[in-house]
Amino acid sequence: MSRQQLLARSTSAAGLRSVFGRTDYGYPTVAHASLPDRLFSGLDEAERPSTVIVAEPEDDLTPVASPLDVLLGGGEPRPWPAESRRALCRTEALWLLTEDRHRTLDVQAVEPLAHQLSLVEHVARSPHLQRVLIADEVGLGKTIEAGLLIARLKEANGGLLRVLYLAPAALVANVMDELERLDLHPREWSAARQEARLRPNDSDPMVVASLHRAVYSVEGGTDHFATVSQSGPWDVLIVDEAHHLTDWSEDGTSPQSRLRLVQDLVDRRLAPGGRVILLSGTPHQGNQARFQNLLRLLDPSGRPAAAEGRIIYRTKDDITDWDGNPLFPIRRVHSPHTVEGGVVWRRWFTEVHRLLAPNPEDRAAAWRRATALQWCASSPQAGLAFLVRMAVRAGGGGSPRVREAALALRPYRGGSPNEPIESLLSRLGSPDDEEDAPIDLDPLLFECLQTGMELIRTDALGVKVAAVKGWLDQAPGEKFVLFAQPVETVEALVARLESILGPGSVVKISGMVSIEDRRRAQRAFREDRAVRVLVSSRAGGEGINLQVARHLVHFDVPWNPMDMEQRVGRVHRYGSVRTIEVFTIVLHGSREERVLARARARLGQIVRDIDAERFERLFARTMALVPLEELAALMVQEGFGELHADDQDRLDRLVQEGFHAWEASDRDLRDRHARLEAVERGEATHADLSWFLSNRLDARAVEGWTRQSLVVAAGASESAVREVPAEVMDLGGAWVQVSREAGIGILNPDRESTRVKRVGLNSAEFIGPVRRIVGEPENASDEVVPCRGAGLLRVERASWREWSDRHLGPEGPSEGGVLLVWVVRSLDPESGLRREVDVTWRAQICGKSGVETNLSPAAFADLLRMLRVARFPVNLPKLDAPALQASAERTETALRRTGPREPVRCVFPMAALWIDAEG
Repeated sequence: MSRQQLLARSTSAAGLRSVFGRTDYGYPTVAHASLPDRLFSGLDEAERPSTVIVAEPEDDLTPVASPLDVLLGGGEPRPWPAESRRALCRTEALWLLTEDRHRTLDVQAVEPLAHQLSLVEHVARSPHLQRVLIADEVGLGKTIEAGLLIARLKEANGGLLRVLYLAPAALVANVMDELERLDLHPREWSAARQEARLRPNDSDPMVVASLHRAVYSVEGGTDHFATVSQSGPWDVLIVDEAHHLTDWSEDGTSPQSRLRLVQDLVDRRLAPGGRVILLSGTPHQGNQARFQNLLRLLDPSGRPAAAEGRIIYRTKDDITDWDGNPLFPIRRVHSPHTVEGGVVWRRWFTEVHRLLAPNPEDRAAAWRRATALQWCASSPQAGLAFLVRMAVRAGGGGSPRVREAALALRPYRGGSPNEPIESLLSRLGSPDDEEDAPIDLDPLLFECLQTGMELIRTDALGVKVAAVKGWLDQAPGEKFVLFAQPVETVEALVARLESILGPGSVVKISGMVSIEDRRRAQRAFREDRAVRVLVSSRAGGEGINLQVARHLVHFDVPWNPMDMEQRVGRVHRYGSVRTIEVFTIVLHGSREERVLARARARLGQIVRDIDAERFERLFARTMALVPLEELAALMVQEGFGELHADDQDRLDRLVQEGFHAWEASDRDLRDRHARLEAVERGEATHADLSWFLSNRLDARAVEGWTRQSLVVAAGASESAVREVPAEVMDLGGAWVQVSREAGIGILNPDRESTRVKRVGLNSAEFIGPVRRIVGEPENASDEVVPCRGAGLLRVERASWREWSDRHLGPEGPSEGGVLLVWVVRSLDPESGLRREVDVTWRAQICGKSGVETNLSPAAFADLLRMLRVARFPVNLPKLDAPALQASAERTETALRRTGPREPVRCVFPMAALWIDAEG
């Protein structure tokens, strides 16, 4: 053989090896590497062949003939049909593994979407993006994006990466769940669990920490701030909900504790070359000074102007799936449903409004009245509980009226229906965020308590529950998510709905429920058909995925419209396949009803000719930039009644200013944001994998299965659901499917919803046989026939000419040629050649003259699909051996050539197929 031998088997390591280096240490030695990592998915470390062996004596290797050597060297009769089938199968399998560069054909707990992978690729490959702000809109998966980036950086760092992920306390559990699904296995450091080790130079390698806990310190006692600020050093610092860090003075000289902690970590505990990743769906918030201070974290110089290109900002309007189709279903927000609360409810609002009339300069008292009125609008139970808590904290626990009102609240926040009054009063008197200052125990307070008890006795809440029951009846069997702000409303709703739907039909999430119970509630809601309704307080407004439902009800109206958007984001997520229906309940004549109606009308005047769904998102974005204190001031002017002319003018001005603030912030973010290129998914598809399983691994198609598919037509007002055939197969007695939609809306031939097993390129059902086909037998039995990669194929000349004209042009070989295929594995020299940087393929067609033509990804994919109908002749044609050898040597030399700092390339000649275009 004239070419330098590339393939060998070693006495020191199992499997096929690529020889990539020779050195003379007084005796000839070689360096050789194993086949790519992906071929060994699912194997323990001990079962994997050594990645690379350096300086092994050359006589410890057994040369292995390349596929072209086999094709050209056979004079004796060979079983060409059988060998050709194995060679073609090997080529198809290797193409699937190397063409699927982003592992979209793997089975994963989290399947990366196109926009998520484009972000990971952009950040990981851009040296200047050591610090970046990911400002994707709510619902686009920023936590998953951060996790995928961690995984990518960890792999690039040889598996060693020190990561500190700071998140608000309420989101820690969700972050832990998402990173676990990505097999990252972080340790938790929060009030609920302190399993992580945070010490200077001795911290756990990956920690998710509560930002709230991290800044908690007591003079002379616990100092969590010092613990966290001295931990590390960290290769990656991630801060979730980073807009909470922007509470600086305008000149940035007086940072609050959260920002000061992050600044300390960035300045003193970030490893050389370390990364800072900030996550926020609302980074601007209409406050340019705060936004500028946040930008200072993105550049070591501290200059906001240097943040250009370091912000990644995309909205749902920008996002599509891999094929360019909409990723999210249409959202239909119904006009607020007004219910008549009655004269007693109206009188109660007036009483509470008078009771809590604040000193104009007392902002805390003003906020307390605003909260009280919101709670009264939510439910009589919530409003009465608020008033009783204030009365007890003011020393009124001994008053008969206060005690009577307290008893009317039982069961209170998970307590017993027969809880003793002293125990109940003790719990009601516990301090919380609502208690700013005690109030006077004047007669008006007792009137308010009496009216609240009357509303509970007469079941005033029933008018709102009746509206929910109507929507449930209109969608039999479908799941609903209900949001209410106060815990008391959540408890009352759960009890009422269970009495209507039956025991076990309703689950809840609230601040009174443990993290583990919240997880159980979500799991039951997603998986148990008997559970129809999930009722949540504000605690479930962020960080949970509930797309199993498409109906969401705002049982009350938060005065921050962004909270409403956060709520809808729980169900309007990837995986939804039907129109999202959003309902809102308001009391007729209430300020909420009038303020919302006026604000929507004003925005409608500002932005004309906008479709309903985009209007709803724009409304949320606009109102999120309205100062909440000013909006609350409008809400609390009166409990009921018309908006006065000056109120209308004030609200119109706020909406106008909010819209202009959104325009400015959107323009600012887009001017600064990084331009991301779409990720090339590769030519291999789920259909190709399905064909391989059916035709190479003997899976059998099963008829009659269907799945639901999302259809969003341009200009449509509603998402459509199309039922399409589901390609389910029987593989070794198990029902399997390879599409991304497997397990979502799958119906068996009996029209029952059934889960089927996902199979991908990393599944044992695929990768086990492929290891044997490629040349890595799992045992040395005589039954295993190694694949030599050489074969003879015959195709119709018309098909060949059509393929050649399309991809090679008129100069392409007209009668066939030899297809040569290589797999190239690149190893990082800085890691001691232990880390795989890249795996790719190279394919070329050599005509009879020996002139080679490199194939593009599309040409190679189309050729392999054409060869599925090839026949396998018995006789070897006469080939121009010197020309083919010279062609292969030129290509292999080019593939192996690298610069001094470039990855080391290990070349594996894997297939040589003579393709004869007959007829």
